[in-house]
Amino acid sequence: MKKVEKNQKIIEIKHYLDKPSKFYECEFIQFNNDIIVTKYVLENKINLFSKNVVSYGFFWLKKNYISYSFYDLDNASHLASRYDICSETKFQKKPFLAVTFLDLYLDYWVKGDKFYWEDDRELFNAKLNKTVDQFQINIIRTTKIELEQNILKIEKEKKKILFD
Repeated sequence: MKKVEKNQKIIEIKHYLDKPSKFYECEFIQFNNDIIVTKYVLENKINLFSKNVVSYGFFWLKKNYISYSFYDLDNASHLASRYDICSETKFQKKPFLAVTFLDLYLDYWVKGDKFYWEDDRELFNAKLNKTVDQFQINIIRTTKIELEQNILKIEKEKKKILFD
């Protein structure tokens, strides 16, 4: 795996349209070709996985999605990937390293040979309550199509970034 600097930290800031932002301190892996890669160890077991996992975050500055690849702790087994449709992904170097994005509700999951969307109800409610505007709805619609058509290619590119 490529590394820029050992143990350098980066803050991931996930902004929402309808609730407070969330902050995660991650390990900064690399910034190359407009893609920021981070690492985060989920030390507590979560419902999705029956064991502790490592999450690698992929933040494309010129795309309307970000992604997390979940592996077991020794990177031997890819457990799943999640893609969050988003906008406004930015990288800052000062006063501290940070990557920020605006979450636009829908998540696309890849687990083995299964692909599915999550948070349709949240998106429906955001449209109903006019929390999401037409520009953002268009981003969601076109990005959803892009992910469905290119997901296997993107997954392959992510593995190449991590392990080549």
